[in-house]
Amino acid sequence: MLVGTHDVLKAWTFPVPPREAGWFDAGPMVGAWFTVVSVLTWRAALQRETDVRLVPTEGHGKGD
Repeated sequence: MLVGTHDVLKAWTFPVPPREAGWFDAGPMVGAWFTVVSVLTWRAALQRETDVRLVPTEGHGKGD
């Protein structure tokens, strides 16, 4: 939603940046949102990798 708002404001005020046109500039909020989503995705990927390594596999141990 923030990205869409940011794009609309930039297109509406083109070629002048929204802040210079006296409008709200959503750029810093979009950057913060992207950073949070990137960190959460990275953490989820690491957690999934750890969970996969901890799952025992049947039939691949000694004496099978």
